[in-house]
Amino acid sequence: MDKQQLTLLDSRLQQEIAQPLPKVVIDDPPEPEGIAMSKKPFAILQGLYTIIRMPTEERLTVRFENLSKDNFERIVAIAEAYMKDVDYKYRVKTNRGRSWRGTGIRIAEVSERTVRFSPFPSSTLNMFKTLRKLRSDAYHRHCIVLERQEEHTFQNNINILPYANAPDFVLELREMNKMIDEANQKIEEFQQSPEWENLCRTLEPYGVSDYLRSQKWTVEHCALITTEIALETATVKQHIEDEYRKMFTEIDEEKAKALEAVHEEFEKGQRSIAQQALESLQREMAELVKRVVSASKRKPERVKADLERLRRKVVSIGLDALEPIVNQLIQVFDNPEKTLELFGTQNLEQAIDSRVKGLIDSL
Repeated sequence: MDKQQLTLLDSRLQQEIAQPLPKVVIDDPPEPEGIAMSKKPFAILQGLYTIIRMPTEERLTVRFENLSKDNFERIVAIAEAYMKDVDYKYRVKTNRGRSWRGTGIRIAEVSERTVRFSPFPSSTLNMFKTLRKLRSDAYHRHCIVLERQEEHTFQNNINILPYANAPDFVLELREMNKMIDEANQKIEEFQQSPEWENLCRTLEPYGVSDYLRSQKWTVEHCALITTEIALETATVKQHIEDEYRKMFTEIDEEKAKALEAVHEEFEKGQRSIAQQALESLQREMAELVKRVVSASKRKPERVKADLERLRRKVVSIGLDALEPIVNQLIQVFDNPEKTLELFGTQNLEQAIDSRVKGLIDSL
């Protein structure tokens, strides 16, 4: 909704309520000098807030609690010998196996003795590490990753998936779940192995074999948790104002000030998110610039594909002001001699960094 429409809306509302409200004027951010800006709002930041929930190693871990001192020591010895034997027999590559410190945790207290370990081979457990890497790669390849969302010592990234990248993102999620299906088949087959049966039989005197045999060890699929977002300042502010007016037929001066304060805080938050989105893209572009410069040496077809993916990302997410920069970078990739013409310098990395910083400053 533009300024003229807001003014007309205020005029109609002022006739219905006792006291007139101060008009809320929504100004577009200033256009930085030397940078071609889109005529659309600078940062819509539309897309899908996305999380991939995935299983962890805990899913394939047994935990025996409240053991007597003797049983605790005996189970520890059995588990250490068992894991060493299983890792050697089911190794995929030559490796050092797993140490007790890395795989099992001893807890020996006055009132509690606990043994925790995974009865499955390390070659199967490595799936979880691979899945986490695949998830991180998918986030950074297809999403705008807003980092440093910290609360105390906990850091949580916000991943905004552009609409245009959603199909490829879901295909990668399905590949992750295919890996889990393959791992589940190996888990099922391992439970029929002599090693598994021997472990269950060895642990029978300690009352834990029934758990091993009865537990359902299947690993669940990764799950996509997503919801649509649209952080366009004028639209959201108008929704807030419209809903507020529905609830209160009379708006006194104090409530009017509160409504203005909501608008101000929303604008601050929107600018902060837009800045983080630009900083995320700035890091991604910096890496791509290095690859563009050395494209003739390092898989140029992959660099070209990543440049096109970046272009789709900035357009779909609503950061249209970055598209001209990406397009010029693509032109330089196709013809390096155009660097000076398009960027005014041969230092491509510095030129792009300066332009993106100009956009950030304009916020």
